[in-house]
Amino acid sequence: MGDAPVPVGLSLLAVAVAVLVLLDVRSPVRVAFVLVFVLTAPGWALLDWQGLARGWLGAALAVATSVSLATVVATAQLYAGVWSPTATVLVLALVTVAASALSLRRRGGPR
Repeated sequence: MGDAPVPVGLSLLAVAVAVLVLLDVRSPVRVAFVLVFVLTAPGWALLDWQGLARGWLGAALAVATSVSLATVVATAQLYAGVWSPTATVLVLALVTVAASALSLRRRGGPR
């Protein structure tokens, strides 16, 4: 999981999910993309940036981190009185792209 294609792939997934959500695409494809994205991508991007996304433990931590981050974002929105599933996904996409960019920067960019 330490190659440059990982952050690029996570960023592309984040953009694809953001487009599907913003366009309000009603399809099983959207459900699958959003589910996989929310459960894996934000945590994987953050752990990859820190160099911790390796092996089975890294995969488990990625899922746990992603679910935790989604919970924190949704809870913050609830407390602020502005809860929105679309906004939650967009915030997670932004976090994923930002962490992926930092990961690429740490590595010296895509090769």
